[in-house]
Amino acid sequence: MRGWEWRYFWQLCRSDEEFRLHGYSNSVGVLAFSADGKWLAVRRERGAVALWDTRLRKPVVELPGSGSFKALALSPPGNLLAYGDVGSNGIPVVSLWHITTRRASQLPHHGGAARLAFSPDGTLLASWASDGVVRLWQVESRQLITNAQFAKPESDRCGEILFLREDRGLVIGESKAIRLWDWVSGKQKTIPVPEPNKPVGALALSPDGKFLVAGYNQIQVWDVATIWDLPTDRMVPTVGSPIAHRSRIFDLAVASDNDLLAIASGEQTVPLWSLSQKREIRRYQGNRHEVWAVAFSPNGKHLASGGRDGSVRFWDPSGKPAAKPYAVLPMPVWSAAFAFAPDGTQFVTLNYTNRSEPPSLWDTATLRKVDTLSFLGTNNSAVKWSPDGRLFAVGDWRGNLRIWEVASHRLLTNFATEGIHIGTIRFAGGGRSLFCGFTVRTNGYPRTAKIWNVADWREIHMPAEAIQHGQWGAVSPDNRTFASLVADGTVGWWDLASGRRCALFPRHFASVDGYMAFSPDSRTLAASATDGLTTLWDVPTGQIRETVRGNVRAVHGVAFSPDGQRLISGGADPADVVRLMDLGSHRYVATLSGEPDQYWFLEMSADANTLVAVGHNGTALLWRAPSWAEIEAAEKSQATP
Repeated sequence: MRGWEWRYFWQLCRSDEEFRLHGYSNSVGVLAFSADGKWLAVRRERGAVALWDTRLRKPVVELPGSGSFKALALSPPGNLLAYGDVGSNGIPVVSLWHITTRRASQLPHHGGAARLAFSPDGTLLASWASDGVVRLWQVESRQLITNAQFAKPESDRCGEILFLREDRGLVIGESKAIRLWDWVSGKQKTIPVPEPNKPVGALALSPDGKFLVAGYNQIQVWDVATIWDLPTDRMVPTVGSPIAHRSRIFDLAVASDNDLLAIASGEQTVPLWSLSQKREIRRYQGNRHEVWAVAFSPNGKHLASGGRDGSVRFWDPSGKPAAKPYAVLPMPVWSAAFAFAPDGTQFVTLNYTNRSEPPSLWDTATLRKVDTLSFLGTNNSAVKWSPDGRLFAVGDWRGNLRIWEVASHRLLTNFATEGIHIGTIRFAGGGRSLFCGFTVRTNGYPRTAKIWNVADWREIHMPAEAIQHGQWGAVSPDNRTFASLVADGTVGWWDLASGRRCALFPRHFASVDGYMAFSPDSRTLAASATDGLTTLWDVPTGQIRETVRGNVRAVHGVAFSPDGQRLISGGADPADVVRLMDLGSHRYVATLSGEPDQYWFLEMSADANTLVAVGHNGTALLWRAPSWAEIEAAEKSQATP
């Protein structure tokens, strides 16, 4: 059965893409925008080339081709498409396709073209052949200007050739070095690769021509102006420290702001880095395989990617960074001081560190504070919202319990307990009962509890063994059973109407701290302790169904999902904050990470969309899963052409 965790992980697995331009049946090797951003050229594995109108999101032409799928270039003016190909006689050529006239021509080429690049003004075309020869062509006359021998390209996916700005020459990314070639003077400059067995995977030049970026197993940046003037090939200082990368890099692109760097690599994500800050600022997910190509639109408003899964996806560089898988409430919260509204759209909290602050009302979707509930007063220690939304039950640090009417802000009744403070409050039985746990000012400060009938606020008396020295207590949703876990690890439950003991398990847990909860159908009782064990009992028969090992370090809280299909447990390890168990198979189906704390309070909102865990030190974490209606709407939207 698909539970809360399916909806939660569905959300995390959603693509961050702005839109998907197309999905091909084979891999996409290279992408190139025209200078005005209107055209996007796409080259696929096995050589086919497509030209897309990005504004209409429609293909203009599909050109058959053969040869290296990285050999593609689109002239900056956007009028000429060049790609490596094989002529009808089987001899390698560079095919030229004029976008305006839709006429094709060819340049004879000895050795298959592995990489191509147009000069910034579109008047020159450079090619790097499979035999290592770099050739320079005059585009208008189709004349070969010059050539020079360099190393052969390492593979189809490694190496790059670029024009420097202001006629400063070409950059060739070989397997063991980066070469700068001034074709007029013949002068060359070499930048050694830090690790010879890690070939240059990609090169990129910032749009202003000032910075050269190279990617292999790391990313390095150089100031182009200083490279030519250095005395030897071994003294090429980088701009800042290298950026480490976990996998092989296939392509790089720098945005028009000359700072934003996109990386295509063996990962299935597209990270964006700030070159000036040397830090990752966001990461796009959605690709299903390695990403082989990235390109920014000239205005920097779009980032296109292509990869092994055959997709061409567009991303919004200005979009909000992906949110954390969970939200941290910007206020420390006492573990007993969190209460969902009955519909789950709002919740109330008490400030853990400021007792003089009244309760706060929050919007669940936005996590924005929408109101201060001043009528509930200050110095409060616990708060709960009744299931019908009519009442607030509020306990304070002096042991007082007050019942307020939500709509009128009217105090309905109040109780002065023997406690020094109210530790926990819970409505039970669909709002028919109210459970209140508190600490008594006597030797040892033992904990005890009281239960009231909400209809007439008459106290429901329970045997002393049921409520005294209780570590935790709970009233069943059907309002028939009261269960308690006492400090020595004993678990028992009693008939709420008669006080008759139904079951007792002396010293069941070894630890002194324990927690418990009833399933929504009242048939299952879950109890846990800090020794890491959670036991499930069948309430009608009093039999143990199963004892399971819970969170890694300890189990500090337990709860059930509203549908009763999931058992939720809270731990103390940041990597293991919350676990969800499928009660049908008794297998854990999700582990949620979070912030360091000991998570005692756990609850899922009544609409089954939001899960909250509140820790001993005031940390409140919320995980939200989209509703089925939201998922359906999102999938319909994605399916729309």
